[in-house]
Amino acid sequence: MLGRAQETVDRLFALLSRLAAPHVEGPPGRPGAPHRTDVLTALLGFPEAARPAPMPEETWHRFLADLLRHSGLFTQDEAGLTFLHQTLADYFAAQAVAAAPRRLRGELRRFLGTRRPERPGSLRARLDLRTARMSYVGFLLDAAPAGPAGPAARTLHRLAGAGDAGLPDLEFIAAQARLGTRIPPDAAERTASALAALAATRQNLFRDELHAAVALADLDEERARDLLLRIARDENARSPVPPLVSRSQAGLVGLRMLRLYNDIARIQAAFRLAAGGDGRGVKLLLELVHADGTPPIARAHALAQLGHAGAGELLLSLAKDPGFDGTGRALAARLLAVRLGDRRPHRILADMARDKALDPVSRVNAAHSLARLGDTRAVPVLTELVRPVRGPASTPRELLVRSFVRVKAARLLAELGHPRAPRLLVGLSQDEDVLSFYRRRAKAVLVMIHQGTVRSGYESSPSCCAAGTPPRPGRGSPGPVIPRMPPTGPRSPGAQ
Repeated sequence: MLGRAQETVDRLFALLSRLAAPHVEGPPGRPGAPHRTDVLTALLGFPEAARPAPMPEETWHRFLADLLRHSGLFTQDEAGLTFLHQTLADYFAAQAVAAAPRRLRGELRRFLGTRRPERPGSLRARLDLRTARMSYVGFLLDAAPAGPAGPAARTLHRLAGAGDAGLPDLEFIAAQARLGTRIPPDAAERTASALAALAATRQNLFRDELHAAVALADLDEERARDLLLRIARDENARSPVPPLVSRSQAGLVGLRMLRLYNDIARIQAAFRLAAGGDGRGVKLLLELVHADGTPPIARAHALAQLGHAGAGELLLSLAKDPGFDGTGRALAARLLAVRLGDRRPHRILADMARDKALDPVSRVNAAHSLARLGDTRAVPVLTELVRPVRGPASTPRELLVRSFVRVKAARLLAELGHPRAPRLLVGLSQDEDVLSFYRRRAKAVLVMIHQGTVRSGYESSPSCCAAGTPPRPGRGSPGPVIPRMPPTGPRSPGAQ
């Protein structure tokens, strides 16, 4: 009996790697969806941990439970003994995968393969799967054999130059570097060069330039500084139509919101400079705060980045102002809740989401902010907004707004884990009253649900919202939040 007990103790860490696999691979039919199971029950299924014949079953179970508890890796919850944090399961699962070279190559191909999938929406689903499993993929890369001929080095080198998904692939590599993952020098240099080229190409300030420059700063702070400085000093910020935005996009989003995004982009660039120890970043933030033409919400955003006490009241006054644009009010409320941890905006957002006098885009954006803050009052509003509107759309603009609002509401319900979300998305993907682009988007969300990558990512506190990617404890700090612009062309009528 004592021999079997000692054998189990000696093999504990090898057993933990096998225990972790279900937490990473997910339930059948939903690969990549982490789930929680009782590790004691799973451990008893291994021959190495089988009860010795003379020992009473209860005594053996108690011995194994004490062994797991005293390891410091598990906690007791409603599911039984589970890993204390998903990061621990990711680490042990990656160690088990790395011990089998063929399986390691398969996992790297699953998450980092550069061949464009053929199914509608599956490229987006693959990118979201990769982001959802950021910690696991990082540990896979670290556990892979080192050297330029190793599978990790070859995969990252190919990913950095694939041109398949473009910026998201490059951002992923930079995010892994920020989290402390070992990136081979050749792949890091190739990624940095591609990001520098994107950041220097004046195609769309709000999307590629800023995100490429911020990602580059994670790999090469020195090379990113001049690019961030140019964005923060953008001389075209006050032009009637920002020069890098199409007229169709300007007409849909609104010039005022475009200028606001431009200002926020400048603020984020200045903030990233300051975070990197460049004093010019703080100086530029102060200049934006005091500039006469800076919109109040952008000024409040800059104050929040500087940690100024007056930012909260300014954002609150904007969120309460009925004369202010609905989408801008929702953004002000969300910034106040996320950046400063203030709970007062929850009530404002709930009232906005329920207000049928508001336009549907402002309502869904308010519900979006509520959902991101983990407030369940978003659910009935989203359920209402996803329903079809009676009567045909009178203009193309109205059809665009209806499609955008209904699909966005369904996607947010999916993020909240609403049981009806998949059925609603199936209906939207087949609804001829929904624009084809949004039907395809509904299909993409269904793929992500199937793969288990539709996640809430709720921003319930200032610390968790400051991340562009899910952090791994002890593996580095996340980067700043950067506002995403709507896609180029007539696709999104909202600013969020």
